[in-house]
Amino acid sequence: MLSSFPLQHDDYVHDIAFDFSGKRIATCSSDQKIRVWEKKQKLVGASGGASGNAGMSQSGETSAFGCAQEQYVVEWELVEELSKQNSHSAAVQRVQWADSEFGSILASSSFDKQVFIWEEIETKDVNKQQWVKRINFMEKEAILDIKFAPKHWGLTLAIALADGTIKMQTSKDLSNLTQWSELCVIKLAQGLPGLGCNCLSWNPAFDEPQMFAVGCSITAQQSDPLSSVDHRENLLQIYIKEQMAPGFTLYSAKFPIHPHTSTVNDVAWAPLMGRSFHMIASCSKERVVVWKVTVRDIFQGEAGLYKDPIIEPMLNAEAHRGGEVWRLSWNLLGTCVASSGDDGAVRLWKKSVKSGFTQIACLQANQ
Repeated sequence: MLSSFPLQHDDYVHDIAFDFSGKRIATCSSDQKIRVWEKKQKLVGASGGASGNAGMSQSGETSAFGCAQEQYVVEWELVEELSKQNSHSAAVQRVQWADSEFGSILASSSFDKQVFIWEEIETKDVNKQQWVKRINFMEKEAILDIKFAPKHWGLTLAIALADGTIKMQTSKDLSNLTQWSELCVIKLAQGLPGLGCNCLSWNPAFDEPQMFAVGCSITAQQSDPLSSVDHRENLLQIYIKEQMAPGFTLYSAKFPIHPHTSTVNDVAWAPLMGRSFHMIASCSKERVVVWKVTVRDIFQGEAGLYKDPIIEPMLNAEAHRGGEVWRLSWNLLGTCVASSGDDGAVRLWKKSVKSGFTQIACLQANQ
């Protein structure tokens, strides 16, 4: 374990998000608070040997020149708490950082059916900043997920709603974050009564049309065993924005197998690092699935986009002892995906050249 620290929230913590640099963390909780933490390195001592002799550090590392080696530990310091009168009035469910290219910007969503945009600004005091709320979006339906688009598409936020609607909000002026406009509204093309948008993830590729994947939820009415509709066919969908098109349209919902039998809790689009295909991970009760998605012929450039993507499963595994699998996260290279679930463990799945994805580690909270 690299480090651990108490989050000091008074209730259940719903979401934790790292910023782009990995030096700050935002957390949100049912106590209606958003906390911002900053990574600090604390000097705890130094070790070394006499001049001309090799010195041994406390961690077992040798200094060839016998110079003193400083010893540091990583600590996370609470630098801001967003829990003032202008904050959320119910449990805060999601928190997301915008790309650092746009500044220090946070988005938060809550059970009060509002999305807030926060910005960190300079104050009159030297070397002191404060967070201010710039705008809030009020919705009529429950908000289940929020995600900022990749930076090459501008400062755009996708809001997933429980009624199967996705709204895109974009900033009109980066110097004035009180001015936003609704870019488009997307209704699930395969939508059935009670099928909602539970989670979404953007395609990070800069040389392809805008795309995102949606994981859907099934309400009590739609999970009726007497229903003749197979909802598994609609739980994962990919949307695309064609050139000159006003909005997004369904790109594919034709997945070759249907491993998810209940609500898809999370979906994560892997970074594209020199591959000719994409990878999308999805999770639900008992299962972690990784999909290989090929959307174009790379030798034909922009003209090589397929009308229907080629989708194949790369991993379809039972995980987390039969409990719910809640969250997924890729590493920067898109070679390893982490999953967390009801068993209190984080499992790491790594891609190999020959055998696809295999589990390489299981990290327990007390390790």
